[in-house]
Amino acid sequence: MIDAAAGHNAAGGMSVGTDEISAAAGDRVPGALTPPPTSVEAALDLVRRAMEDLEATVRGRATWLRLSSAARELEARARNLANLLEDHTVPLPPRYDLMPLSGTTQISGRFRVLVVDDDPDSVALLDRILSPWFDVRACRDAREAAKVLREEPADVVVADLYMPHGGGMALLELTRALDEGLRTPLVVVSGRADTETRVAAFESGAFDVIAKPVAPSELVARVRNALAHSQQLRRERLLGGRDDLTGLANRRGFRAFLEHALRAAAADQSGLVVVLADQDGLKRINDTWGHHAGDESLRTLARALAASIRGSDCAARVGGDEFALVVPGCDRDGADRLLRRIEEHLDRSPITVEGNVTFCVRASFGVAAFGETSRSETAEQLLRRADAELYAHKRARSAIRRA
Repeated sequence: MIDAAAGHNAAGGMSVGTDEISAAAGDRVPGALTPPPTSVEAALDLVRRAMEDLEATVRGRATWLRLSSAARELEARARNLANLLEDHTVPLPPRYDLMPLSGTTQISGRFRVLVVDDDPDSVALLDRILSPWFDVRACRDAREAAKVLREEPADVVVADLYMPHGGGMALLELTRALDEGLRTPLVVVSGRADTETRVAAFESGAFDVIAKPVAPSELVARVRNALAHSQQLRRERLLGGRDDLTGLANRRGFRAFLEHALRAAAADQSGLVVVLADQDGLKRINDTWGHHAGDESLRTLARALAASIRGSDCAARVGGDEFALVVPGCDRDGADRLLRRIEEHLDRSPITVEGNVTFCVRASFGVAAFGETSRSETAEQLLRRADAELYAHKRARSAIRRA
């Protein structure tokens, strides 16, 4: 027991509470800084120094420290931060169109933004704001933009609403015709901010409307939102269908995603990992507690898979108790971290059946990283290697249980 008044625990040592942690770290705790750090590296440096101060304080004042509420909170926050950093340790995959218009995957370093405006000063301003984040190309009117879009599809279009030879409204119709339903999002930038103008733009299909003068940070944020929406639509169309039980991609969507991602990885010399997963003991669960319990266990595993990957990855159910992941831009070390996150998620998600019986879902995994054997490896070869590793792990687990 901790004596809050005296600050001592039952073992005779001193317990460090939340207030003392804050005092020990002082104004070097990131949350207490004004303004906040401007980069991840700066924030990590502040956290590192605060932890060093805290460690020195604890070592100097306590001979025994039990897990107080403050320590548990610190542990949970550290684990969450570690998982977040791991998510961003593996670089995001190179840009590739999931549904390329040309029939081949188009690869470039960054996403493409087409700026359409007849005012050279406006074009220069928009280019200056957006070029640090995107590949920017500019056109003077809708007719020129239409020609450019036929040759090189953009991910987002930023256009003035009113221009000679066709403005944003005309461009909306052109992009619809060129996109064949994919609908490249158009962000309208207009000097007219009245309600009637904005409503007309939205009714014509604009994704967003921004009034001039443009705030740089707002424009970048809105273009990013439009890009995320566009990529999600493309991804959903590529996946084609969902598994009814789990909501993950189905087998057909998985294979289509894998083929496109593999083509991009081969062309860009980047990483890619395929993970195959089998739920352990599904038949026993069905036989013991019924198929409703088996279905819930499958959904639990599906949620763990979906929660552990990025938006650029693919999680699918490809058979009864069989699942698969495609993780572009990843290597085997990244895959190991991913599997740890999945298993931690399963540990935190026990299932209760028949009122008082609780168990955690378990799964076996097999991993194959593109390029381990050959940069010309096919999807079938990757899957065979992942499948061989999966069943090697299952055999090893069975041997341990029999021993």
